[in-house]
Amino acid sequence: INIPKAAFQDADGNLIEGEVEIAYREFHDATAIIASGIPMTNAEGDEYMETAGMFELNGSQNGQEIQVAEGKELEVKMASFVEGDDFDFFYFDENTNNWENKGTAAPEKNTAKYEPAKELPKLPEVPLEPIEYDEDVFTFKINITTDKYPELDVYKGIRWQYYETGEGADPKMNPELNKWTFEVNWDEIELEPSKKEPGKYYLTLRSYSKEFITVITPTLEGKNYEEAMAYYKQKNKEYERTKSRIKEINARKANEADLLRSFRISNFGVYNWDIWKNPTRLRISADFDYGQESQLVNNDISVFLITGSNRSVVRYDQMTYNKFSFDPNEDNFLVVVLPENKVAYFSKDDFKKLDLAKLEQDKKYTFDMKILDEPIVSFEDFYEVLDKIN
Repeated sequence: INIPKAAFQDADGNLIEGEVEIAYREFHDATAIIASGIPMTNAEGDEYMETAGMFELNGSQNGQEIQVAEGKELEVKMASFVEGDDFDFFYFDENTNNWENKGTAAPEKNTAKYEPAKELPKLPEVPLEPIEYDEDVFTFKINITTDKYPELDVYKGIRWQYYETGEGADPKMNPELNKWTFEVNWDEIELEPSKKEPGKYYLTLRSYSKEFITVITPTLEGKNYEEAMAYYKQKNKEYERTKSRIKEINARKANEADLLRSFRISNFGVYNWDIWKNPTRLRISADFDYGQESQLVNNDISVFLITGSNRSVVRYDQMTYNKFSFDPNEDNFLVVVLPENKVAYFSKDDFKKLDLAKLEQDKKYTFDMKILDEPIVSFEDFYEVLDKIN
């Protein structure tokens, strides 16, 4: 949201000085649209909108509403998750309860989504978990300079043991079965850590006429092991915390919208990137049967028709049931929030089972609504309900 200098005025037209509060919220799906209460039809109710993203922007100072100053404009670049360049930009006029077309503009790519995250931390090396010395396992010592192996530098009293055990282990590589290796004055000792398995090292011993290669791992005993394990737990906690943070940042980047839709506005209020949908719909007089829950229904009940990939919401009340319409070529479902927060619905599958020819002939239909057992108690519950019945 780009705001120029001297952008706001009070109700009398005086320029605002000092701090102001800007309130912004977005709507991208049926749940958010229903919760907002914003109508998604024209004033006559015979056309409905399919949104590519809707937002509301308001301003205040010390609890008093402010206005965009005369001659000033705010630029709003809204993330959009819907492809297509055939969407117009609409402003909702609360006085006429209707949408005004403000023009259109082509969307732009959200390049920031594909830029490396500036706050992405560097993942440290996987900490090496110490192995406790087992007196029943053959071990030996090697004098090495640990500054070449920083992962071992904190360990004291290392004893090495053969890494491979059980079936498939090569006896030619087992130091316990090749005691001659401890009798040779080796000219060269090479220790190479495994790139895939932390704690695994390849040991190569060379002399003028001999060579011995084995796979070993370090072990510790007593207090050395306890100190090493405490150090490992600390480092592993840091490692997991960093890994979790990287995963969180990458997930956030992946969930960012591919597009930005930009427009300049001269008023606060509700705006919508949208297209009007006025297809050849099947128009009928509708009624709704709630079974045993019918006693809960009153004149204030609203029935919401959700269609257009969950981006179109049409609200019907008892005054407009006789103007009910839907497009049989779309995926449609109905949802109603009853008193006591119970949810009634008519699913997409239920719509597909309708006898369209009979509806065309009768021009009326009673929808047998299903009732969910558990009432909703939060906005998040409503999202889960729509996912369940969608």
